[in-house]
Amino acid sequence: MPSLSATVTMVETVETQLSPLLKKKLAIKVAEHERLTQEIAALEAERTAVKADVQKAFIDAKQTSALMNGVKINGVPVKMVCGSHSTTDKEAIREHLIELGETDVRWIENNAVTTKPSTPYIKIGGGAKKEKE
Repeated sequence: MPSLSATVTMVETVETQLSPLLKKKLAIKVAEHERLTQEIAALEAERTAVKADVQKAFIDAKQTSALMNGVKINGVPVKMVCGSHSTTDKEAIREHLIELGETDVRWIENNAVTTKPSTPYIKIGGGAKKEKE
């Protein structure tokens, strides 16, 4: 005769109670963090707008080559950065290996890497300078 069996798993949940003083301290710090996060987002939006204005000024003056080559304005470098990134085309490697039945390193080096342009961006300045301790 078949018998019935049951498995029971117990999970204990422990709730940690924070002291009122700690809760108040943490609430202040979390609110400060949220305020700073919003300020940073607003500043980033302003900075993006300034970069767009700088680019537009170069375009309006028909001097984009200066932006592409990089210039210094009051000692601050300003340049349009246009890069590219390369990825390995694994599907092309697989198809080639199926066709040849062997690995041809030169073919892989010449044909399996796909280079695509990166999104150009305006770089103003060298970034924040860290203070020496």
